[in-house]
Amino acid sequence: MKKENQISFFFSKLFNYEYWSFWIFYFPMYFYGIYLAIKSRSFMYFSTTNPGMKYSGVMGESKYKVLSTIPLEYVPKTILIPSSISYSSILKLIQENGFIYPFIIKPDKGERGKDVEMINDESELKSYLKGKSFDLNIQEYIDLDLEIGVLYHRIPGEKTGSITSMVQKGFLSVTGDGLQTLKSLLLQEIRANKRMKYFEKKYKNKLDTILPKGEKMYPEPIGNHCRGTTFYNANHMINNDLNQLFDKISLQIDGFYYGRFDLKVSTL
Repeated sequence: MKKENQISFFFSKLFNYEYWSFWIFYFPMYFYGIYLAIKSRSFMYFSTTNPGMKYSGVMGESKYKVLSTIPLEYVPKTILIPSSISYSSILKLIQENGFIYPFIIKPDKGERGKDVEMINDESELKSYLKGKSFDLNIQEYIDLDLEIGVLYHRIPGEKTGSITSMVQKGFLSVTGDGLQTLKSLLLQEIRANKRMKYFEKKYKNKLDTILPKGEKMYPEPIGNHCRGTTFYNANHMINNDLNQLFDKISLQIDGFYYGRFDLKVSTL
């Protein structure tokens, strides 16, 4: 990477809180969290927020179990793959449940996009499963253009809640100029640069490919900030109709009062 790019990336990370370390970003909250723990006489005070979920969904919850509480009309087809079953049994489950490539595979218990991948064929599936010793979810890939995050809350005992905030996700992308290789384009993108080891492994046979001028490529299909996704303020879309829709959905989820819904939609 050119020295000027390294300097630019350094100052971008230094002065833009978006790129700060998780531990630094949330540092002030640790003191407030301790205060609330002392006030409520419990370090797990937050676990009462969503009594229908383990630890209120903060950590250690089963994604499959959470999804099973949501009305089926809103949920992509998902199956649970126990860590104990054989590779041939996994292939059989995939076939029996009508999955086609590509599909999404992820840990049943995990966070921040770790080990979440889109699987395009059986060779990628076999490669992904090597060394994995935890339960997995295989999930239908929803090929829609937009991904939205909706933060919702409702006071227990009440029939209506409200959407606190909304974000629209912008997936990591690079645009070809007809001259530079894929690797060169990725190195110039701050959101991709910090994950170059991952991309070098994922695109090892394509890094020297020159993208045609104007062609846009999305090297990362997973919508997490730590995977290079940009989050844009979409609060202007919040309205009464949307609040009523999420009231309807959340009231059908036993023991749920606060959390974020991730949606894929065709249009705003």
